[in-house]
Amino acid sequence: QQQQQQLRQLPPPPPRQLPPLPARPPPPPPPPVDAIDVGALAASMARRNAEQEVLNANLLPASRTPLPDTTVVFVAMVHLKVHHFRELVKSLSAVRGVSSNAVLVVSQDAQSAGMDEIIASIDFVPVVRIFFPGAQQLHPNEFPGPSPNDCPRDANQQQARRLNCINAEHPDTYNHYREAKYAAIKHHWWWKANFVFRELELVQGHAGFKVFLEEDHLLAPDAIEYLHAARELQPTVCPMCDMVSLGTYRQTPGGRSRVSAVAWESTKHNMGMAWTQFTWDRVHACAGKFCSTDDYNWDWSLQALSKAGCFPGGPFTALVPATPRVFHSGECGFHAKGSGCDAANVEKSAATVMRKAFAVDGGAPSQLVFSGSHAKSKRSPPHKPNGGWGDIRDHAYCRQIAGIEVQRHQ
Repeated sequence: QQQQQQLRQLPPPPPRQLPPLPARPPPPPPPPVDAIDVGALAASMARRNAEQEVLNANLLPASRTPLPDTTVVFVAMVHLKVHHFRELVKSLSAVRGVSSNAVLVVSQDAQSAGMDEIIASIDFVPVVRIFFPGAQQLHPNEFPGPSPNDCPRDANQQQARRLNCINAEHPDTYNHYREAKYAAIKHHWWWKANFVFRELELVQGHAGFKVFLEEDHLLAPDAIEYLHAARELQPTVCPMCDMVSLGTYRQTPGGRSRVSAVAWESTKHNMGMAWTQFTWDRVHACAGKFCSTDDYNWDWSLQALSKAGCFPGGPFTALVPATPRVFHSGECGFHAKGSGCDAANVEKSAATVMRKAFAVDGGAPSQLVFSGSHAKSKRSPPHKPNGGWGDIRDHAYCRQIAGIEVQRHQ
């Protein structure tokens, strides 16, 4: 009895200490753009997307409805890298035949005076500007931008539930929560492709190439000549090819006239993809899979479609030149953390890239030579996602962009 009394007198155990909640970071500041009313800017962008004004319309071919199949539609996705975009425009102006055989579509996710100035200076090619309506500039404190009630990226699910943050039940494959600035890139790329192929009136019925570029790309002077030659060659040597590529990140000396058919890989062939309506129709048919793939990278998401057997004709295959006609202008990309991305350094970097590219192979080949097919026949290993795309809000918005309902089996 005395022992029981002593036990009753023991102090109660201390309360269980839960791990501290991670601090919820404040929403990041909006991009460093010109101060403007968000509502007015959104209305202006929506109006311009509806009007689809063509700058330099006098350079369009007489038979503009539809555009001739030989017209190359360059689609440049840009953010705020003004210096890089200036170099892209400079390289495009040097492409032979650009004034009579091309259209430039500039897809923007932010308004800035610098970009306005560059686009206003373009006088050598028809230009259409389109504006991504889900841009963070238009949604600085709400989805699809960063929301104050988003879960912190590195919170575990127990912590997220205690915080009662909005996406607590939907971390990615690696138990991280969405980061709006990364998710925005895939959304913008997807919106741009959907808008061009499905809504841009100027290119409806156009059976030629739409070439996907980004603001830090550069074009070779014979880019259009190469695309015309590849278009003539493809039906004979590679009828199963889904696209023509402007090149890889490697250059093969002496290979300016050589092309080959290869299995498309996101890390090698994501620059200068030339798609026709046929390729887009295949991709859009797999929109549900694209939108649910847990990868914030648009190119790795395409890779997932290819490896998963989504396409009826098998994995993506591309006709690729041994010598590229598209180049990356420097190391100031989205993930770069270093300095040296000012105008002078970017211009110097771009000049160096182009000089090296043409040090071995100078002029355009009179014709292309097919060096064979290297596309793999066996199924490659399954795609391993990079994450960053677990939030079902991203899935739903992506499907909304594509104009499809939620499809459980994709």
